[in-house]
Amino acid sequence: MKVLLDFKSPLLIGSKKHSSNFIESDDVLKGSVVRAAFAKVILDNCCERNEADVKEVNGEKKMNWVYFRDKAGCLQCCFNNICKEFSNVRFSYFYPKGTEIIPQTSMVCKTDKNHGFIDLLVDDTSKGCTKCEGGSRVEFTSGLRTTDENKKPYSVIKSFTTKNKINPYSKTSADGMLYSIETVSCTPIKEDSDNEDESKLLFEGSIEGISENDLILFKRVRVGGDITTGLGKCVVSKLDSLKNEIEFKQIEKFSIDYKARNKNKGFIDKESNYISIKFIGDCILNFDFDGDVYLDTDELKKLWRKPLELEEDIKIEKIYTEVINYRGYDNSSISEDKREEAMTLISKGTVMVFSSKKSLRDLYSYFQVKQKCGFGLENENGFGDFEIYLGR
Repeated sequence: MKVLLDFKSPLLIGSKKHSSNFIESDDVLKGSVVRAAFAKVILDNCCERNEADVKEVNGEKKMNWVYFRDKAGCLQCCFNNICKEFSNVRFSYFYPKGTEIIPQTSMVCKTDKNHGFIDLLVDDTSKGCTKCEGGSRVEFTSGLRTTDENKKPYSVIKSFTTKNKINPYSKTSADGMLYSIETVSCTPIKEDSDNEDESKLLFEGSIEGISENDLILFKRVRVGGDITTGLGKCVVSKLDSLKNEIEFKQIEKFSIDYKARNKNKGFIDKESNYISIKFIGDCILNFDFDGDVYLDTDELKKLWRKPLELEEDIKIEKIYTEVINYRGYDNSSISEDKREEAMTLISKGTVMVFSSKKSLRDLYSYFQVKQKCGFGLENENGFGDFEIYLGR
């Protein structure tokens, strides 16, 4: 089910912490953040909830956890159904309306980024920008872009607020506790060639495993950080939108174009078919290797095969990615140390190219099935989600 988040106040999306007195906001909402907002609504309305309740999940004890308590108050509770199935509900990443992540194979003109994108998978990047006389140089870029036919780089509008922590005893300003936060205040929507509507703050994504009747229970939620100060006020609604299905002839065209673009590079097998994917959510992969040992390209490809759980007859050709070592916090843990285990995070926008001797239709069908669950861990929160990528 496609879902629209219509924010009525600025939004703080937790990101990497660069310093102790500055909180930076990301441009994209992780599924886990939206899940936490839904969980808060359920727990705040649970008449059988006890804050001392502890639930064991995968061998770990958790607090503030949504689960069906099966008590007298649960019989008439309007959250009865969703409470039983909450662990099975899938939340995708939520993007500003009308945007997508820029693939890590895309390049833009150094002179004018509004000239559009070219892609090194299917385009000859040595010729430079196709819209500049003489072919201005192109460079890699990152962030968001629009999803319309003429894709252009896109930026949310952010605002900065400086705050001072209050001493709880003296009720006055605490010394040395001045800090700043960056919030998303607008997701501008282009109305025509000259004007943009800067009054909206809209994000869209999908939630699977929840009925429309249950979604109404979450019409108003608080999403993100610092919600006690008024941030993240949000109205949730179902979004009626038709998904643009990829036609098989487009898959065939990509395979032909990719072979033609790389035929002189020595790694193309004329008998193989090629397909590529783009991660639209970060991907958590459990790599098992010694970081002190040097691995060449072929060994690295073998290393990736295991966590991706690929079939034997599917070969990894290329990986364009940024790998991050990430260690977050689990506030549901009852232990004093809330830090999670360090994990390897494959950043959204990663592009992977695969080849196989099997028919292109079978190869496409294989990845269509994979799309339903994604790659790696925590797929229920949008991690590991991907889409078939056509080089555009």
